Amino acid sequence: MRHFKSEGRYVIQGRQVIAVRLDQEEEREGLLARLQAEGVMIDGTQCEIDGVESFAITPLRKGMEIGLRLAQGKEGGQ
Repeated sequence: MRHFKSEGRYVIQGRQVIAVRLDQEEEREGLLARLQAEGVMIDGTQCEIDGVESFAITPLRKGMEIGLRLAQGKEGGQ
């Protein structure tokens, strides 16, 4: 399980996105699948995600802010 603290909340194209800081360096390719397999907790609440929002290509550095898009209909992290 990966644990994150929310840095902000946004709505992008009608979808809730929670900004978090990466806890380790990551490759952009396959990040969503890795996070889904490991599980994600944001502010102590387990969240289902279906997207990663980031302007960076790769690698994604530790401490960098990315957005985790909540799965449709999920209100985790609130």
